[in-house]
Amino acid sequence: MVCVPEMGNKGRFLIVGSLDRFSGKTLFILSLAKILSNQGYKIGYFKPLGVKNYVLDTGNIVDEDTYVMKQMFDLKEPLDELSPFVFHYDFMNRVLVKDNVQNTQNMVINLANKIASNKDIVFIEGHGCIWTGESIGLSSLKLSKLLNAPLIILVNYDPLYTCDRILLIKRLIEKENINCLGIVIVGATRDEALLMNSLLMRIGNLGFKLLGILPSLRNILPLTIREIADATDSKVLVGQQWLDKEIENLLVGAMTPDSAMKYFKITPSKAVITGGDRTDIILAALKTDTTALILTGNIYPEEIVLSEAEKNKVSVLLCPYDTYTTVRKIESYRFTVRYMNMKRLSRLVTELEKKIDLPSVLEELGLVS
Repeated sequence: MVCVPEMGNKGRFLIVGSLDRFSGKTLFILSLAKILSNQGYKIGYFKPLGVKNYVLDTGNIVDEDTYVMKQMFDLKEPLDELSPFVFHYDFMNRVLVKDNVQNTQNMVINLANKIASNKDIVFIEGHGCIWTGESIGLSSLKLSKLLNAPLIILVNYDPLYTCDRILLIKRLIEKENINCLGIVIVGATRDEALLMNSLLMRIGNLGFKLLGILPSLRNILPLTIREIADATDSKVLVGQQWLDKEIENLLVGAMTPDSAMKYFKITPSKAVITGGDRTDIILAALKTDTTALILTGNIYPEEIVLSEAEKNKVSVLLCPYDTYTTVRKIESYRFTVRYMNMKRLSRLVTELEKKIDLPSVLEELGLVS
């Protein structure tokens, strides 16, 4: 028998799920938690299904999202309570074969209540998509019912399919009788957001709110040199101390120096991707506003390149891949919260405060009079 918690306060839990993987659930929670923390509320975090994907200095492997939340908000609970289960085949198989779904659900409910005992609000992060974990009774949809908790769903923007996908959410929510506080669309430009608002108005009543439309995460938080180094498996030759600088533009230096210089001059805060043997291109880039050099093909540059880069405070990365592969790896790099800091978080908070209907969220959580 599943032990449904008695809710002493309206909205003590808020579940954040998504229609897609990699929609920015952790970043959304971080931002909203920071806003409420700044207002004096005691916040908590819980991620029932985690992934062991981050190696600590101690050698322990933990869920990266949970570790970052614990560090940034000084959460007192141990990591194995904040994220008790690792979602993989062995765990799922063990729960199903032993017919242990209800016991697992009860463990989650007990831990959630324990975390919430001295908190105003606990953010619960769903794993993967809103139906991930459905087989073992721990999907975002199931958690919403188990904990009597409202659900916010993030939806990645697509110019053609977003309306259809939102209508799919409507059918799921109605069929499962879920308390959906609303949806947030992620990854739309200003013009796309205006069009999407217009289209949704034509569709009519969804049964939940469109809480806001956010730009892409990379528009809010550009890649840092460190992230590019991670994405491209690069070795840092110069500028270890500048790796947290952000890159606003990427340029590929595959032309003559004269032609390249026209683009270098008008493109600020850039990383230039070129072969390590293209000394002419590299030196031309160093005469302009360049933040990093990504030298492909594992070709070590001439010493003059390193000395000029050092003088101009430009990081130099030595990448093992060809230029095309390097660009593809950077473009496909997924955002990771491990390099989050308070400066970047405050930018996310500013964006959320501008683009999200926070009064509706706070009212649903019972955090406003």
